[in-house]
Amino acid sequence: MNDNAACPSCAEELEKDVRSECGKLGPIEKVRIFKHNQEGAVTVRFKAIEPAQQCVALMNGRWAGKVGRWVGGWVATRTGGGAGSLG
Repeated sequence: MNDNAACPSCAEELEKDVRSECGKLGPIEKVRIFKHNQEGAVTVRFKAIEPAQQCVALMNGRWAGKVGRWVGGWVATRTGGGAGSLG
């Protein structure tokens, strides 16, 4: 079991941190913490594609010291919308 599944408040803190950091780039529709994912996956859905692209540039390859992992990011779009994700 990963740390987020064992510590619900840790997942809440992570969501708050991600929302705070990524929200500087533009309006966010949704932050999702995959609590049972062993890799510690998180997605961020922005209201526009530009902040999603900026988020990837900012976060991809970044060291997440609190969890001791490197961050990987990419933009995923959905048909008919400009949403982006950081995973």
